Formats: sequence, C-alpha cells, structure tokens
Amino acid sequence: MKKPAEISVKAAERLAVLIQLERMARRCREYKAFCFFAVNETVRLFPYDRAVFWRFEDGKALMESVSGVPVLDDGAPFSDFMKRAVSEGAAKEGNGRVRLLEASDFSPSLASRWGEFNSEKILWLPFVSPVTRRVEAGLWLTRKSPVFEDAETGLAELLSESYADIFYAWKSSGSVPAVKKVSGRKKAVAALALAVCALFPVRMSAVAPAEVVPENPFLITAPMSGVIKSVAVKAGQSVKAGDVLFSFDDADLRNRLRLADKALAAAGEEYKKAAQLSFSSADSKARLPLIRLEMEKAKDERAYLSELASRSVVRSGVSGTAVFSDASELAGRPVSLGEKIMTLADPQKTSLKILLPVQDAIDVSVGSDVGFFMYAMPEKARKATVSFVSYEAEPVPEGFLAYRVKADFKEQAPYRIGTRGIAKIYGRRVPFAYYALRRPLSALRRWFGI
Repeated sequence: MKKPAEISVKAAERLAVLIQLERMARRCREYKAFCFFAVNETVRLFPYDRAVFWRFEDGKALMESVSGVPVLDDGAPFSDFMKRAVSEGAAKEGNGRVRLLEASDFSPSLASRWGEFNSEKILWLPFVSPVTRRVEAGLWLTRKSPVFEDAETGLAELLSESYADIFYAWKSSGSVPAVKKVSGRKKAVAALALAVCALFPVRMSAVAPAEVVPENPFLITAPMSGVIKSVAVKAGQSVKAGDVLFSFDDADLRNRLRLADKALAAAGEEYKKAAQLSFSSADSKARLPLIRLEMEKAKDERAYLSELASRSVVRSGVSGTAVFSDASELAGRPVSLGEKIMTLADPQKTSLKILLPVQDAIDVSVGSDVGFFMYAMPEKARKATVSFVSYEAEPVPEGFLAYRVKADFKEQAPYRIGTRGIAKIYGRRVPFAYYALRRPLSALRRWFGI
C-alpha cells in the first residue's frame, strides 16, 4: 500500500504533466499539428496502446488522426469500424463526460468485431463545445492492461476540457475543415454529374477473411499407425534435411521384432533338420516344401517389422521451418497411416489464403488485385495478386460456404505464417449504378426466391 506522501508526489507530477500538455497544445500553429499532438503526446499523462482523434461534421463521424500512423487509409476496415463506433458512442446518454466503454455498450455487429481493433475497455474523452454544449470531437483511447483507473479518468476529464477549448478555438478561426454549403444550382449540377457517373465503370470489390500461409509447404505425414513418443523440434523452429522431427513409441514393435527373429531362427533350424532327414525319410522329404514356405513367411514378417522399425524415427526431407500447433499436443497422440502431422515451409516465401463467402462473391480471376489488411496493423494494405480461384464453393471450418482463393504478395516481406486479417479483392469494372445496387438487388432476389 502506498503512503499518502507518495500518492501526493505522484499526483503533483501528473498535474505538472497535465499543465505542460495544455501549454504545448495551445502552442500548436496548425490544426493538424494539434490533432497529431493530441494522439501522440497525451501518452505522457497516462499510457495507452492507441489513440484516435475524431470529430463530427454534419452528424457524420470523421477520423482526424491515429497515434503512430502518419497517413490514414479512410477505406480500411479499421476506419469503417471507428466511424460506426464513434457515432454509436456519441448517441448514448451521458456522452458528454469522460467514461469507460466496453463491447456490450455497442450494437451486436460492432461487439462481434470488438476484439479485432480494441482492448476490453476503452476511455471515451469527448470535447464538449463551450457554446453549444454539444459533443463535437474527442479522443478514443485503448489499453490492454491495466484498465484505466479512477485517478486517470479524473485527469482525463481535466484534459478533455482543455482540449475542447483548444478545438473550439481552431474551429472558430475556420481552421477545421468543414463541409461547404452548396447552392441549389450546384446541387442540380451535382445531381446531373452523379447521373452521368452512374454509367462510368468502377471496379467491383469484396472483403473476405484471409490468412498468411506457406507458398510451397512440404507436408509431413505419419509413415505408420502408432503413438507419437516424442517431438524433437519446436513450433517455428528451423530444421535441415535429415534432422529428426519426431519418433514413435516402438516398445511393442521391438518385442514383435524379437519374436520374429526367434521364429525365423526356429524355422531355419527345422528346415535344416528336415533337409538332412529327407535323404533317408520320404515323409521328411514330402514336408520339406511346407517347411520352406514357413521359413519364407517368417523371413517376410521379420523384414516387414524391420521396415516399420526404421520408420519409427521420422526425419526431415527438406530444409525449412516446422509449422504445427504445439509439441506438447503431438506427444502421446495416436495417429493413423498418412495422417498430417506438420508442414515444413520457407518463412520468406508466403502467400495469402482467402475464403471468399458465396454471398459476397464477385467475378474474380487470376491476376485480380488484392489488398490485405492485417488485424495487428489494419491501417495499411499489403498488395497481392490472385493466382488461384477454386471452381466450386465448399464448406469451410469457419461455418460458411466459400470459394478458396490464393494470392501472391507483390513484395515478398517477412509476413509471419498464420497472420490473419481481411482481404479486399478487386474484380472487373462495371457501371457504378450496378456496383451500388448489386447488394440490394441480391438481397431482394433471395427474399423473393427468384
């Protein structure tokens, strides 16, 4: 337990940082500089993982700046999620005060994707206009652990008021970009232009879950049925050709091989004895072919068991990185002949596996462009090109029918195998009107069973 003196010193230090942040924020010479400062320098007051500066313009949520991101991608899934989340957060009762929000405070569609972009709880810092008393902007702060404390929430309230005054000052000076009012004539011209644009070709697109996979994996399967005794490598470990990967429990196999050796030796002795007696005994001579068959059978059984014994230790056929779940899950597990155990892959050569849902499918062909947004870094798209599209849709473990699509990255980078995200696939060009009405028409067709 901290002493009162220690708490007072820490509180004084935080207040000093708060005053310093307010002074530095007021010295920003441009509105964009203030936005950048708010998301990247507020961490000096209390730590957080990500900060988003948002504002409203004509009732629509806009993203102004994100910590650690110099240029925003307004079409990224993260941007779409944040706009919807801010709109819902501002519509709730008590939106004008600093508070903690969690997934249950939002609609089910947002709550289901909460873990992709946020920690369990976020800190809501609204900027309330001193004139209209309405929420016009604010900060969205996320932190995995620990949860924001009451002391930090109190500091956030003071900081929110200061930032709100600064934001209002910038807005009053006309520095905050605003949507200009359009006259009736300009609206008519815009409507005509929109009608013309409806005939212009645009690229179809669809989003689907995706995962980074090895480009040319080498499959390691069980060479025999049995129980895996031990695994000699760890998941993600680099191996060379000839290295031991895992071994089977061969206790029963060794016993059977020992018995086979004895049976083969006994059959050989019996054959020799019968061969000697065949010169003087017609009965022994008649039994000699049968005894030879028994000896050959014992020899084949011994050779078979010897072959199995040589397979009990599985070695790598190529060099690469071992890809599997966990060594502890493999050890002691019974497997069947041909069952997949692990794969060996080159971590520098990866591709993208995409599961395109049937209801979102578009005309995709080899050579189509793909933008891959990782869950860990959703603000930037990695470019790829489609290299394979399955002919038929099939059920996938995620629980829906999908077409399997493979895409090759345009720039080979060390994307970790197993990294997941969302892929945006671009198809052929169609009139803008068709692009805009495709989903509504498809929904109506399913509704009426056409």
